[in-house]
Amino acid sequence: MTHVGADTLDGRLTTTRPVWQTAVAAIVWSVTILSLAGIWILLGQAEPGGELATTSSILGGSASLAIIALATGGAVVVLRGDSPRYGLIMMASGATSAVVTFTAFYGLHSLEADVPWADAAVWIQDLWMVEQMMLVLLLPALLPDGTVASPGWRRPFRIVLTGWVVLIVMFTFAERPASNFFLGVDGPVPSNPTGFLPVPIEVLQVSWLLVGLASVIVGFGSLTTRWRRGRTPR
Repeated sequence: MTHVGADTLDGRLTTTRPVWQTAVAAIVWSVTILSLAGIWILLGQAEPGGELATTSSILGGSASLAIIALATGGAVVVLRGDSPRYGLIMMASGATSAVVTFTAFYGLHSLEADVPWADAAVWIQDLWMVEQMMLVLLLPALLPDGTVASPGWRRPFRIVLTGWVVLIVMFTFAERPASNFFLGVDGPVPSNPTGFLPVPIEVLQVSWLLVGLASVIVGFGSLTTRWRRGRTPR
């Protein structure tokens, strides 16, 4: 059995969807909710005045609601079959934000207590660029069906996406201190567990600014093109 649902219901045509889409939606949504639950559990164990308690204001209830809304909205889109590709992108974005934040808080917790897998948490929380790539490029550029607005935007989108991939790889293997939630931490900051490339931090910063700016241009340019087409009389 590869699809769920029926072809007809009371004489009406219904939309069928592959079982794998439902399974992926359930898994990704569960990861999001479990990560958020883990965040609040860690916050409950935070030492007053410690790094974790000081940083907790960054998350806040509004950020949690935004992550839940993104993941849940994506799940609804997938399950309704309106645009499964874009729904999965929404869910992946919400799950990435939740996992990055959870591992960041876990990493900060490791500064206050001896916990296992601290290096892995530091490494995963430094994947914040993946989160940004989804938010500023994929979500606006591919709205609402998972494709760019027109063939003219296809090449710029692929170029910027490639730029993100190259930058993320460079950042992942660069010799540098941990970033993201570890910026501004008092005391010693853990090093990047997989860092071995002697890439100057200035190169990474400038590359991030350029790729981010290009993402805004392409993402919202494609979105604007689609909006204008929708308003054009036919």
